Amino acid sequence: MVEPTRILMAKGFVPAGTRLSGIYEIDAPLAKGGMGEIYRGHAIETGDAVAIKLIRADMADNEAALALFRREASALNRLHHEAIVRYFVFSLDPGLQRHYLAMELVEGVSLSELLSRGPLDVADTLGLLRRIASGLQAAHERGIVHRDISPDNIIVHDGDVSHARIIDFGIARSTRVGDSTVIGGGFAGKYNYVSPEQLGLFGGDVTGQSDIYSLGLVLAQCVRGRPLDMGGSQAEIIDKRRAVPDLGGVDAAIRPLLERMLQPHPRDRPATMTDVVASLTSGGSRGSDRKTARPVAAPRAASKSRGQSRSLTWTIAAVAGVALAGAAAFVGYLMLADPWKFEPPAPSGNPPSAAGEAPPETHVAAPVLPEPRVAAPVDAAAAGILRFIRNYNGGPCFLALPGAVTAQSAE
Repeated sequence: MVEPTRILMAKGFVPAGTRLSGIYEIDAPLAKGGMGEIYRGHAIETGDAVAIKLIRADMADNEAALALFRREASALNRLHHEAIVRYFVFSLDPGLQRHYLAMELVEGVSLSELLSRGPLDVADTLGLLRRIASGLQAAHERGIVHRDISPDNIIVHDGDVSHARIIDFGIARSTRVGDSTVIGGGFAGKYNYVSPEQLGLFGGDVTGQSDIYSLGLVLAQCVRGRPLDMGGSQAEIIDKRRAVPDLGGVDAAIRPLLERMLQPHPRDRPATMTDVVASLTSGGSRGSDRKTARPVAAPRAASKSRGQSRSLTWTIAAVAGVALAGAAAFVGYLMLADPWKFEPPAPSGNPPSAAGEAPPETHVAAPVLPEPRVAAPVDAAAAGILRFIRNYNGGPCFLALPGAVTAQSAE
C-alpha cells in the first residue's frame, strides 16, 4: 500500500504535519490550481483552524505571482468586515522557501455550487445583496476594488446567504493615488461577470461601480438559476456590454434594480454600494442621484487622467485592443487563473461561453511577426507577456504585433 504522504507529494501537495514559520501546521490539502495550493491547517499554539494559501513550488521565484499574493495580503490586511474573509499572516517559510497566506477558514460551499441546486427566491437574493454590498462598500471606502465578483468567490455557510463571505482579493485593485497594480487598469476577472470598463469601454476606468455591475450579473443568476449569456468571442463579449442585458426570466420585483446596476456606462449606475441598498427601500427614486454622486475612488494622478468616454466601434481594432490590454496586464495563464475555484485556463484565446463550453478552436496559419523591442534584460514577466501575445489566437481576422514589451506594459 502506497503511503498517503507519497501520494500527496506526487500530486504536488505538501504533506500533513508540515510546519510553516513555526506558527502554523498543515493538516490536509483542500484544492490546487494555477497559482498555488489551499490547505486546511491550524495555529500551533492555539489549535485554531486556518486556511493556508501556499504559492506553487515552481512559481516561488515568479515575481508576478508573488505580487498577486502580496496584493491579496495587503487588501485583506486593510479590510475588517464580517462579509470578508479575515487575514492573519503573509510570510515566507524559511524551510520550504515558499510564500504563504494564512487566513480565516470559511466553511461552506461556493454560491455557484449552491445555485447548481436551484435558484434563490427574491427575498434570499436581496438578503445576499445586502450582505455582499456591505462588504464591498467597506472595501471601496478603503480604495480597494475587488474586480472578480462572481459566484465562485462568494462562500455560503449552511445555505444561509445572509452570512455569505467574499473571498479571493488576489487581483483587487487599489485606487489610491500612486499605487501600482499587478493587473493594471484593464481586464481582470471572469469573462461572464466582467464589467464593460474592464474591457476598455467607456474610458476603461475601473472603480467600485465595476463591482456593482458584476454583482448585478451575480444577482440575476441567483433569481434565474442560470447565468446571463454574457460570454462568447471577444467581439461578442464587448457587444453584449453596450446595452443592458436581456433580463427575461428575472422576477419583476428585482428587475428595475438590476437594470440600474447593469447600465453599460458607469455614470448611469448607482454611484456606490450604499446607493444600491438604499434603492431597495426608496423604490428606485434615487435614480437622479446616481448621475451626480461621485464614485468611491481616489482622484487619479494628472499624468494618468483620462478624457471623457470615447466612442468605440465594433471593429477588429477594438478586439485587438482588448487582447493587448490583457497581455500587457499579466501573463496569460495567470490572468485567467482563479486560485479558489482551481480550474485551469482555457487553452484557446477565445474565452469560454456562459454555459462553460469551450468555443470551437480556430486553426489559422501563424503570421511571421517582427521581432519586438523587448527591454533588456528580459525578465520572466516580460517574457511571459511576449509569449502570451505571440500565442494568442483571436480568430482568422485577428493580428497582434508586439512592439515594446516590458514587465509593466506592452505596445
